[in-house]
Amino acid sequence: MDNSRTMGSKSQHLSLGANTGSDAVAKTIAESIYANKRTSNSSTATGSDKRWIKHQGLRQLAQIAVENGAWIDKVSVLTNGDSINNGTENTVYLSKDGINVIKANNFFFLNENDAEFKHTRDLKYFFDRIIAHNLLFPEISYKIIGFTKDSGGQICVVLQQPYIPNYEYAAREKIDSELEKMGFIKTVLGEGINNGLNGYTNGIYELTDAKPLNVLKDENGKLHFVDLDISLSLKF
Repeated sequence: MDNSRTMGSKSQHLSLGANTGSDAVAKTIAESIYANKRTSNSSTATGSDKRWIKHQGLRQLAQIAVENGAWIDKVSVLTNGDSINNGTENTVYLSKDGINVIKANNFFFLNENDAEFKHTRDLKYFFDRIIAHNLLFPEISYKIIGFTKDSGGQICVVLQQPYIPNYEYAAREKIDSELEKMGFIKTVLGEGINNGLNGYTNGIYELTDAKPLNVLKDENGKLHFVDLDISLSLKF
């Protein structure tokens, strides 16, 4: 999420509290964001070195997760067998009880080399996106339940989200209509990392990737926005 707000470790811990599965997870996130900020602003870092190094930041996140008891050795302890969907960012499983999906997200879209939009390349950016999603779509909210490694050894955050059974992909006109009811206008976005992209805005948030694959219609006809790219307008 394109978020220019700043949060200290304490406020980040509090704001994420309702979005995490345990105090250990919330504490891990707060400490990792603080460590990330401290490292990137170190007095020994100068010029091009004054930036977040992704692999180092994720390694540090994993170490903090282990220390806090937020590390999950094998995601299979939470799931009901093999993955049901594999994407660039998420490997998706059905939970053991069949009520939720479990997503192992590999932080793929954090871009440490984005010199223009520095806020899009660190851990705070990722977790701000989770908070924004849950504010806009509380019925299909994410819960952050821990951290793990995927089968390829990549460090991941483990997310839980309600499972929508017997779904269909929503039609584009239905997506437009539902977002309009929420106060969003469909337009060509004109600022920040979304400049020139087709999307939606309500003056506060910008939404992209609202395509049928990411919006599910349940058996009662209700739409569920499961995986949009959400950015805070640069005006806020």
